[in-house]
Amino acid sequence: MAGAFGAGLVLLGCLVSGQAKEGAKDSAIALEIRQADEAYVKARNARDFKTLGEQWTLRGELEEDGKTIRGREGIVAFVKEFARVHPTSRMSLVVEEVKPLGDALAQVTGKIRMTESELDRARWYTCRFESLRVKEEGVWRIAKSRVEQVPDASLTDLAWLEGNWKAADKATGQEIRATFEKAHGGKLMVGRRPPARTGRRWKCFKSCKRILGKG
Repeated sequence: MAGAFGAGLVLLGCLVSGQAKEGAKDSAIALEIRQADEAYVKARNARDFKTLGEQWTLRGELEEDGKTIRGREGIVAFVKEFARVHPTSRMSLVVEEVKPLGDALAQVTGKIRMTESELDRARWYTCRFESLRVKEEGVWRIAKSRVEQVPDASLTDLAWLEGNWKAADKATGQEIRATFEKAHGGKLMVGRRPPARTGRRWKCFKSCKRILGKG
């Protein structure tokens, strides 16, 4: 009986030790990939396209703006053209999760923000990314990445706007009325006003498309 109990303790100890080693290995992988992402951002902002290209596999794929760019050279050309059109743009990246799928394979998710200046209010492009990184010759390279634009704000930020509004021109006495309400299943905040001196139905005059990142 005592022997069986002792064997059970040894087995439990081995399991715990194995889990601890696995956790430490995953943490090491996550750290290496975060460092690789930091190097990618640094290369992008420095317009060091050679170093940036080395972060992709030769047959890497990038899905962005409804396009699929295949191959390291094509991806570098795509990024280079974007930098040419937006010469003062800078990238920042937040890694939200690194999920190791093996010793040399990991899934990475997070957000990318592009800015034209260091002012937070100048942020104009935000997207989510999901990448697959593989370790080749000791380097964690991107084999595939999907990038999708996301809103910079949410309807929660515009909750104060919902309802009826009224304003008057002190000089002319003219009064303007408007109402804002959620539309399209709560995905948009839409403003409506009645045409002046008519009994026609109200017309939409403004929709906050920025909520969907399309403004």
